[in-house]
Amino acid sequence: MPAGERHPDYQPGNRYGELSVRHGAYSPRKVGELAQVVRDELVAMVPSLGSDVESASLLAAYCRATAREELGHLAIEAGNLSPRLLEAVSASSRVAKELGDSLG
Repeated sequence: MPAGERHPDYQPGNRYGELSVRHGAYSPRKVGELAQVVRDELVAMVPSLGSDVESASLLAAYCRATAREELGHLAIEAGNLSPRLLEAVSASSRVAKELGDSLG
């Protein structure tokens, strides 16, 4: 931006940088939103997971890893084949499997 010019005002529709998010696999907000969906689906299938205080943090970590993996897979299917994304999806998949095994 040239010297003396003012940065444009906030534009509606770009809440939380929505326009700059490509796939969401690195966005804590996008991952968190999908992790909540994953958690709700799991608790609907296994209600005891929702009331088990000892497994709450393990369940939250599992849901975040699963959400990040899913968002990454959607990006890959859309043609985003960056090495960083492939590594992130692979790591998220491994972590989700390990955490899932721990949950039982």
